[in-house]
Amino acid sequence: MRKLTLLLIALSAASTSLQAQTTATSITTGVCTSIRNAQKVKDAGGDFVELSVTGFLNPHLSDDEWTAGNYAQALASPLPIYACNGFFPGDIKLTGPERNQAAALEWCEVAFRRARQVGISMLVLGSSGARNHPEGYDKATAVAEFTELLRRMGPLAAAHDVVVVLEPLRQAEANYMNTVAEGVAIVRAVGHDNIRCLADIYHMMVENEGPEVLVTERKYIHHVHVAEKTERSVPGTHGEDLTPYYDALRRAGYRGGLSIEARWDDFDTQIAPAIAELQKHTRLKRNQITL
Repeated sequence: MRKLTLLLIALSAASTSLQAQTTATSITTGVCTSIRNAQKVKDAGGDFVELSVTGFLNPHLSDDEWTAGNYAQALASPLPIYACNGFFPGDIKLTGPERNQAAALEWCEVAFRRARQVGISMLVLGSSGARNHPEGYDKATAVAEFTELLRRMGPLAAAHDVVVVLEPLRQAEANYMNTVAEGVAIVRAVGHDNIRCLADIYHMMVENEGPEVLVTERKYIHHVHVAEKTERSVPGTHGEDLTPYYDALRRAGYRGGLSIEARWDDFDTQIAPAIAELQKHTRLKRNQITL
């Protein structure tokens, strides 16, 4: 009886400790990279890797090819694959006269199914080459076409238990949906729980979008990317102060992933300091977390 009591006490203490750790590390940190770098990210203290739809889930591959290659790599990965970005290839047009909604949905069906097979629950839709409208095309019409496609993607994503997060991109890359506020407006218009928004701190800074939107639109923000504004560098490279954005995430009660999506000069030497820089701001004690 005494041994059982001691065991229960030990389990209770472990549970309390785990709960404290979970609360303190509820913003997990990772890197947008290839699966071959997963061990390096793990060794640096990262929690996950973020791959690409076109490169990893790759609906162009037959099921047999994908299972023998990428699927096998996923099973052997030392870290979870938290998400995939780079959703659509540029030759599948989502807006404009050449838009091909049927091809887009066929691509989604394969990508969602494969994501589910390897435990990926989130796909990032930035894909400027696919979503941009042609020069001279009406912007409002393009946004309506994009929204219509997302309304059809939502139920398909839900059937595979996957969430699609829209990635607003700077004007130099995309000709609509350039800010988190604009991305959230489209999410609201779609009106489906499996279509949500991503906040990329780099793009936010380039577009002069302040951090407060991370708090006001917290209901819709499902994932976050980060890089410094200067040369889209790895966090910590130029010592840029991103604290207001990290603080906003904490005030919003954000409990998701924070991925480095940046330009690397030397991945092997930069990865550990970069992860440490993120975790300096995200791995806080319980009494430092405010909602």
